[in-house]
Amino acid sequence: MALVDLLARDDVPEHVKQAIREELDAARESEERYRLLAANATDMIIRLAPDGTIIDVSPSSRHLSGYDPAELIGRCGRDFVYPNDLGTLLRAQEALLDRPEAQTIEWRLIHKNGAPVWIETTTQAVRGPEGTITEFVAVGRDISDRKRAEDELAKRLDLESRVSHMLGSLIQLPPGELDNGIREALEMLSTSVGAQRAGVFVIDRAAGTAARTHGWSAHPEDAWDRGTLAIDTELFAHSIRLMERGEILRVSRPTDLPRSAVGEQALWDADGFRAGLFFPLGSGETLYGALGFYGPTGREFAWPDHFISLVTVVADALLALLRRREAEEALIEREARLQSVFRSAPVGIGLTRDRVILEANDRLCEMTGYAREELLGQSARMLYGSDEAYEVVGREKYRQIREQGTGTVETCWRRKDGTFIDVLLSSTPLHGSEGSGEITFTALDITARKSAEAELRRTQGLLQAAIDQSSSGIVIADAPDVRVRMVNAAAANLRGREPEPVSGDPGERATWQWHARRPDGTAIAFGDLPLARAIQRGEVVRNQLLIVQGSDGGERWISANAAPVRDADGTVRAGIVVLNDITDLRRAEEERRQLEAQVQHTQKLESLGVLAGGIAHDFNNMLVGVLGNAAMALAQLGPESPARNCLEQIETAALRAADLAKQMLAYSGRGRFVVETLDLARLVEEMSHLLESSISKKAVLRRELEPGVAIVEGDATQLRQIVMNLITNASEALDDDPGVITIAASVIEADREYLLTTYIDDDLQPGRYVALEVSDTGHGMDEDTKSRMFDPFFSTKRTGRGLGMAAVLGIVRGHGGAIKVYSERGRGTCVKVLLPCVEPSVPSAMNGTSDTSAPGSEVLSGTILVADDEEAVRQVTRLALEMAGFTVITAADGEEAVECFAAHASEVRAILLDLSMPKMSGDEAFAAIKRIRPDVPVILSSGFNEQDTTNRLAGRGLAGFIQKPYRPTELIEKLRQLLRGA
Repeated sequence: MALVDLLARDDVPEHVKQAIREELDAARESEERYRLLAANATDMIIRLAPDGTIIDVSPSSRHLSGYDPAELIGRCGRDFVYPNDLGTLLRAQEALLDRPEAQTIEWRLIHKNGAPVWIETTTQAVRGPEGTITEFVAVGRDISDRKRAEDELAKRLDLESRVSHMLGSLIQLPPGELDNGIREALEMLSTSVGAQRAGVFVIDRAAGTAARTHGWSAHPEDAWDRGTLAIDTELFAHSIRLMERGEILRVSRPTDLPRSAVGEQALWDADGFRAGLFFPLGSGETLYGALGFYGPTGREFAWPDHFISLVTVVADALLALLRRREAEEALIEREARLQSVFRSAPVGIGLTRDRVILEANDRLCEMTGYAREELLGQSARMLYGSDEAYEVVGREKYRQIREQGTGTVETCWRRKDGTFIDVLLSSTPLHGSEGSGEITFTALDITARKSAEAELRRTQGLLQAAIDQSSSGIVIADAPDVRVRMVNAAAANLRGREPEPVSGDPGERATWQWHARRPDGTAIAFGDLPLARAIQRGEVVRNQLLIVQGSDGGERWISANAAPVRDADGTVRAGIVVLNDITDLRRAEEERRQLEAQVQHTQKLESLGVLAGGIAHDFNNMLVGVLGNAAMALAQLGPESPARNCLEQIETAALRAADLAKQMLAYSGRGRFVVETLDLARLVEEMSHLLESSISKKAVLRRELEPGVAIVEGDATQLRQIVMNLITNASEALDDDPGVITIAASVIEADREYLLTTYIDDDLQPGRYVALEVSDTGHGMDEDTKSRMFDPFFSTKRTGRGLGMAAVLGIVRGHGGAIKVYSERGRGTCVKVLLPCVEPSVPSAMNGTSDTSAPGSEVLSGTILVADDEEAVRQVTRLALEMAGFTVITAADGEEAVECFAAHASEVRAILLDLSMPKMSGDEAFAAIKRIRPDVPVILSSGFNEQDTTNRLAGRGLAGFIQKPYRPTELIEKLRQLLRGA
């Protein structure tokens, strides 16, 4: 029975069939090598006359026949033909007479040395114009090697046939005759190769022994074919480990064994054998045993490769026989499973030999549109649109098989209906052959996938364009080591780099993020960056703030949002981070926050200012009564009166209260202003002596003043109050320690950004400002103290009212300026007052001029209308004016004032009109009075400053102003000057 016949048997195990197929492939490869050798031999060309005489011969004849061409020309060709082959040659010649086709025959040439040489000749008849044969042309080649190979192959095939027959017989043997069949197989295999002994060894792992269960020997006296022999497996540890890995133990000489296999070498030496060949039956933990052969004793022995291939098949078959019962059941189940997979697989599956289709499953038929009968036996060329496509796929597939063992190619197949489909073709040699053997292939219809990929590429192109045009920075990186795959232009620009597909090298990981800091300034470790958190922790990051160094070298605020990209099973495959540069937004937000704080603080100051102004106004009203009554009482008392001292103390206390009210008005910005152009440096120099005497004896006062530069418009008295308050605070900040107080005046250019940091910015305009700085080397202030230093009644002094800095702030605001404070605990304080700078001119050194003429001694008379809502003010004013000689009419509100004036319009010489009254305010009453009599002089009286009041009535004929609290003498002098001028 031939080996190929066993492939058709159902009772042969699949792995045995697999081994048979490999052996057949090896035989075919060997035959092909011999044919290729013959094809490449040097050809001999011979021209023969019709009678067989040699007309001409090529020089290569000497290589084939040993004769030079001259020795052959003219002789009859039949003289050189081996006698047994002459008939074959003559029959071929007769065939040429009847048919025009060339004739190819194999025959033996008698070499010059007498040896036969196998020649294959192809002979063609050459005919003349009449159709008669004029000569024969033959091309011959030496096929001796091929013939020898064929003989060797025939012997091998004979051995294979006998082995096949033997295996077939073993398979059919009943269990009782199996032992004899195995012994006969051992004998047949051993004698075919010259082995002296053979045996089957079975390993008992539990007992730790290897027992010879079957044996054969060329020397019957050693009784290898009788009984069993137990061998300690420890002695064969090397061989067993080798065979557990499925490897064949092949020993041609004792040195093939490693030095560590001492026990095995000793046993081989004891038996006198030098060569051995052992085939594993199974492998690993399932190693059943071994099939072994021993070479001739006393010499080295080379084991032929074809013998090893055959015995490999026998070993597998033998293992199958020894485990027939369990193997048959497993084999049946596995074959059924494979057939089921083959039939129902969702991909096309087929088998080819030389690209001829041998098998095709249902899915392959569906894909191509052909029935199975239409595919089987056909060349795969039928599935391609052109010969070129067919050849390209073949070349690429076999190249991959040679290099990798398998080939995968994308191609197009033409279906039976003429339409084309995209196919992913994967091919694997069934027995490791590249092309001449059987190849299994799978075909996956990827038409839909290719269409989807094209659409995906289009979509990705659009997406990439959108990403590239995005104003947000976008970075995509692969998991798990954050290898950057893509950085768009916006992200690259954040770091000043050109947009590029980043190489993905670990050194390039998210380079735009390196050295990022948190808003508090601390560095962020790589694992805490948004992209790393998304990829390595699977986190979704929302609005993480980063500070990085931008392309311009400045700090950029970045808002980062990152998310992991997961596949279907939830595994993180990549990550994406979107970066938004919020530096400008952050700056605007900070400006907005500062502005809100400024507005809130301004509102607070305005509220407190209104409160302070209201209190000061009411306080001043009350002080008018106190000062007036005290003054009139003093005027009526003699110098020796015991009550004079008390009244003088009352007047002094009232004046101090008036000063306090002035500070409250200054804080509210409604104090009395006498505006003039002033040189701030000269004003400070004029106060030098006063300043020196006001500071601590341990303090040193430094002045850094340049006259003629720091020119402002303001009230000299109130500016002096600013300087005194700042110098006094600086001195007290030194406590009792030595230190330095510095006062300086300069001109600076202040932009909008700088003014936003001042205290407090009332929407000041950028420009030139005079900066008055008072600094000290004292203890400094913490942030809490700095935030409250301008609050009314807040003070860090042991004594004090807490209105000093509040009044300074009010005065500065009233002058259209701002304050900037620099202070740190333990490092001193610097207060910088900013006042609008004016062009240098000839400033006044004084704070204003006054009428220095002495009060007149003329008698005062006439009617004066006094309108005030404060009863005490009306009473004291009335008494004072009447004592001075005036007739007084009083009114408690604005309406009453208008009515009284209307009744006495012709006799009223002047009116003292309070600005704040119920029912009708002072300015409303003023307007009504002026309508009745436009020429009547009106003096306004108010607890607020003159400028605030007179501005409201500018251009309306106001005769004068007197600020509360005032003394009776001041009011009378004001009326005297007014009436004198009238």
